Amino acid sequence: MAAEAKKPKEKETGDRRRSLRLRCAALACSCSVGRTGDDPLERSGALLSDISADGISFETDFEAGPGERLRIEIRPIEGPDLAVGLEVIHTRRSNRRGFFLIGSRFEDMDERDRRSLLVLLETISRLEKDLSET
Repeated sequence: MAAEAKKPKEKETGDRRRSLRLRCAALACSCSVGRTGDDPLERSGALLSDISADGISFETDFEAGPGERLRIEIRPIEGPDLAVGLEVIHTRRSNRRGFFLIGSRFEDMDERDRRSLLVLLETISRLEKDLSET
């Protein structure tokens, strides 16, 4: 798994991201995403792009509009699974034909979800450090 820390950006609005994002070039996990309330069998695969304590961006094969509610399930190779709600912030076409890059923020996370997310972020950081030392 290769992860690279990405500094928070200042948007043109003067807004700053609150959390450091980790770039997930090849995050070793299985992910699925769907619209809130969808049957689990109707979910699509997702490839993580980057993740932070506040949100996540990923590629998937369907388009979702700003404000739309999604649910993502992340099953990492190490640590607990994470299944949380998302609010879509932006969507754009991916460089991959037929795919979309979706930027979103986490919502309605309970304490268990927060702990699982922290374990995932620590795992990404640790694996990146281990890979950079080899």
